[in-house]
Amino acid sequence: MEEEFNSKITDYGDRRKIVKRATNRTKPPSGYKLSADEISARLAARRNSTKTAEQKAMEQMPRIRRKLFDLAMTNDFYWFGTLTLDQKKMKSRSDYQEVKRTFNMWNATQRKNRGKFDFIAVPEFHKDGAIHFHTLQGDSNLDFVHAVNNKKSSKYYGQPLVRNGREIFNLTNWKYGHSDFEKIESREAAANYCTKYMTKGLMTNPIMDGKPKYFRSRGLREPDVSYQMMDDDYFDEMSPSFGLVDLDENGNSYLDLAIYKQEIDHETGEIINLPGDSLIRLKNDDTKTPSSETFDGSGDGFSL
Repeated sequence: MEEEFNSKITDYGDRRKIVKRATNRTKPPSGYKLSADEISARLAARRNSTKTAEQKAMEQMPRIRRKLFDLAMTNDFYWFGTLTLDQKKMKSRSDYQEVKRTFNMWNATQRKNRGKFDFIAVPEFHKDGAIHFHTLQGDSNLDFVHAVNNKKSSKYYGQPLVRNGREIFNLTNWKYGHSDFEKIESREAAANYCTKYMTKGLMTNPIMDGKPKYFRSRGLREPDVSYQMMDDDYFDEMSPSFGLVDLDENGNSYLDLAIYKQEIDHETGEIINLPGDSLIRLKNDDTKTPSSETFDGSGDGFSL
C-alpha cells in the first residue's frame, strides 16, 4: 500500500530543506523493492520509448542537478575553483576519454601521495571543444598558493591576486594547465556554483551520451531524506525561499508549492527557521521548480 505525503524533508546535517506541496502525493512504502516483472516492464518501456536522446537527457538534468546540490550541501568542501588543460601538455584537450583518464589518474595519484580528499567536478566544453573542470574540493594536503596579479597595467601588479574582494589561489599540484581557486564562504553558494554548470549543452552534447556527467570521490555523505504529512500550522511563522502560486476553481490564489530552509543547532537540538528573500511565482507551463528542489533522485555520477 502506497504512503501519502505532502512534504519532503532533506537533512544536510546542520541544515535542512522542506518542500511542502498543497496537494498530497503518494510513494511506495519504505523498503519497497520492485518485482522482477516490474523491472522488466520498466526496461521494456525504455526500449520502446519514442523520446529523442535530447529529450531523455533533459529529463535527467534536474535529477542530476539535485544530486550535485545535495552532495555539495552535505559534505564539508573547503575550496571551489576551475582546472583548465594546456594543449601543450595534452595530446588533445577535447578528447573526452583522454581528459577523463588524465583527471582520474591525477586525483588517484594525489589522494595516494597526499592523503584522501573529497571532491566533485563538472566538465565544461569551450566553444572550440576544449574541456575544463569546475570543482569543489575538501581540505587537503595539496599545495594551494596565493595567485599573483600578472597584469602589468594594474597598480597591483606582482601582488597577491584579489577578485571581488576574495583571495585567489593556484593549485601547484595541477601540472596540466591553469588552476584558479577560492575558499568557500557559503556552502549554499558553492552548491549553486557547482550545479549551474550542469547545462543543456553538457547534457545533450553527443560526446557525453551514456557517459557520467560529473565526477565525485568515493565516500561522500548523502543527505537524509524523509517524506511526511505536515500540518499547515507548522509553517505559519515561516517564510518560504521559493514558492509557486496557483489558482483554484473559484479563481482564488493559494501556495501550491513552497520551499523552506532551516538550521539545526546540534548543541541544543533547536531548529531555527532561516529568513530569506522569497521568490514567489505564478504557476504556469513555463515555470519550473528550481533544479535542486525536485523530488527525484539520481546516481548519474562516476565515483573514484
